[in-house]
Amino acid sequence: MLFFREAARRVFARELKDSNLTSKDESDQYAPQYLLTPTGVKVNRIFIVGTLIEILKRSSGKKLFGSLQH
Repeated sequence: MLFFREAARRVFARELKDSNLTSKDESDQYAPQYLLTPTGVKVNRIFIVGTLIEILKRSSGKKLFGSLQH
């Protein structure tokens, strides 16, 4: 059995936020679950595109938190 990974699609942060429909093509438990974007693209892997507008440093460790503009 040959396994391949689908290519990630570029999605804007707003487009991801506005997406709310999911579908599954097969009844197999390992079948990918897809997200339907407002533009009609069916994706299961995404590459988020946006603008980082702020970086927050919090005292709880060395983690950085950011805000995205959408």
